[in-house]
Amino acid sequence: MRTFCFLFVWLSLALSIFGVLPVHALDNEKRVTFVSSLSPPYVYYSDDGELSGIVVEMVKMMDEASEFSINLYHVPTLRVYLELAEGNADLSILPPGTNVDTIAERVVEVSRASTVLASLNKNKDRLNTLADLSRMRVGYVKGINYGSLFENIPNIDEVPLLSTDIGVEMLSRGRVDFILSSERTLAYHLQDKRFSDSIAMAYRVGEVPAYLYVSKKSAYRKELKSQLSKVINQLIANRKWQETYEHLVLPE
Repeated sequence: MRTFCFLFVWLSLALSIFGVLPVHALDNEKRVTFVSSLSPPYVYYSDDGELSGIVVEMVKMMDEASEFSINLYHVPTLRVYLELAEGNADLSILPPGTNVDTIAERVVEVSRASTVLASLNKNKDRLNTLADLSRMRVGYVKGINYGSLFENIPNIDEVPLLSTDIGVEMLSRGRVDFILSSERTLAYHLQDKRFSDSIAMAYRVGEVPAYLYVSKKSAYRKELKSQLSKVINQLIANRKWQETYEHLVLPE
């Protein structure tokens, strides 16, 4: 029996070396997947081709502080929910809503991000209440749910945008009066823009929480909820978690 076990291990190692079996087939590490979309500053490719961003750093910290090996991959935004629903992904960080709460369970709140309206500095005092957006051109990123924000504002000119950085360009050229965005996303795109000093926050709409979610079909659902909630709360207490995003603040 010992001879058989020795031969099995030796054969498995040999197969892994020659690429027939993955090397990790020999270990007992708990491997899970984390799905996200490409959306700077949360997940994006740096100039040297490395996957970077707030969520990337958060996943690294969870991976290092837990017994799980967490592999992050990205898909189009709408596909994120399908991956969780089908159990292809174990984890993701998302704002709450019926579409995610029906397919995944909340583990812990990981951050809160302000939703803001920004404008050129010279125009920011034109907005005292949301009603002042009437007859204004307001850019917003298509596919992002801002709820019923515009429903009760008459004659507002809603301008769909492909991305926040396109909104910044349009704002600087006077093609829109305001852009609606997450404060962190907007702050990120302003960092490398030559006209960043001319754009400021005009109105803070509110805050949106983000949660770490675990798929209801994850084989490690209970373990992930128990362990990662403790890990993240400890990282928050040590302020390591906040370091991933607290530098992204929009000038007022």
